[in-house]
Amino acid sequence: MPCCAIITCHTKSQTSSIERGGISFHRFPKEPNAKEKWIDVTGRGNWMPTKNSTICSKHFAEKDFIIKKSGYRYLKPGAIPRIKIVQICSSYLSEPEQTQGGGGGEGVAPASAPSEEQPTFVVVKIETFEPISADAETEQPEGTEKEASADKPVENNQTETKAGNTDDVIDNNAPAIKIEGDWQQREKELLEKINELEKVKSDTAESGLRLELKVKEEEIDLLKARVKNLETELQAALAKPGGKNQDIINSIKLQHEELLSKARGMIFDKTKLVKNQELQIEALTTQVASLKDINQITKDLLEIRNSEVKAMEDRFQAMEARYKAEKERYDLVLKRAQTSTTINDDLKKEYETQLAIFKELREKYEQRVKALVAENERLKAPTQGGSST
Repeated sequence: MPCCAIITCHTKSQTSSIERGGISFHRFPKEPNAKEKWIDVTGRGNWMPTKNSTICSKHFAEKDFIIKKSGYRYLKPGAIPRIKIVQICSSYLSEPEQTQGGGGGEGVAPASAPSEEQPTFVVVKIETFEPISADAETEQPEGTEKEASADKPVENNQTETKAGNTDDVIDNNAPAIKIEGDWQQREKELLEKINELEKVKSDTAESGLRLELKVKEEEIDLLKARVKNLETELQAALAKPGGKNQDIINSIKLQHEELLSKARGMIFDKTKLVKNQELQIEALTTQVASLKDINQITKDLLEIRNSEVKAMEDRFQAMEARYKAEKERYDLVLKRAQTSTTINDDLKKEYETQLAIFKELREKYEQRVKALVAENERLKAPTQGGSST
């Protein structure tokens, strides 16, 4: 189902056909420059259209279309949407309506219209672009910005003459001019505060979201002042009778009520975004605290490991001292063994010498024994011979 991609437009087709009720839907061009201009008109910032994203014919002039004999209207090449919503300002609404489900081409869901007893208006800043021809696609469109002030409400192309008459009615109201001066002074002060907060916001990344919330609150105060000013102007205009003024007021009222319902949805989106950012800040704060605890635990573990390493170093030094002592003892034992070996060699030599002497004495002793035995035998022989005689 085609729908308009402009954020303040909620035109949808109730059937699958491209045209219905005189409203047609046109897909984004493929040419980069023209596509970028179309995206800029939607007021969606960095949003990128899909192949099914469209813009309705309400945002194009009649001269941007070519009508065929069959009755179908075709958009001219290079045509650019004429109305771009740049900024919508509204009073802070305590109960914003829910928006539609997120989608590339879905807009903000309109909120319920405010009651007639308490009329509320918004200030809209629009840009009007001149359409470019097919042979001049690269030229920049010449546009003029129109911003509605406190004494000059904004009207669309169909109610420009009526808005001029309303200016005359409001300009004749002296209390409204006094309120306008107070409002402008307050606006300047709030804008200065906003600029200061934006400068401070750029300094720290962590507090940037909180400062942005403060900026939004200041903007809300500014918008409340604008709404009060517009309500005062409306009451002043209602105080003067006249059917013509009443028609103008009713048209302005209807237009601003419609814009207010759309702005309410945008404020709800901003509020939801701020809440999501606050939740992200809380999650990041919790994560930082957890990381600090993990860091402290890691430090404690490192200290324990350092103490273990120091104890190991002490044990290693003690083992080195024992190794040196054992090595000294081994060297001493080795020296003693060498000395014992030397003494053993000397003793062995002495033993061999004594053994040789002993053998020599033994031989001499045996020879002497043999000589004595022989001498004894010789002496016994004459004795035995004499006795036998």
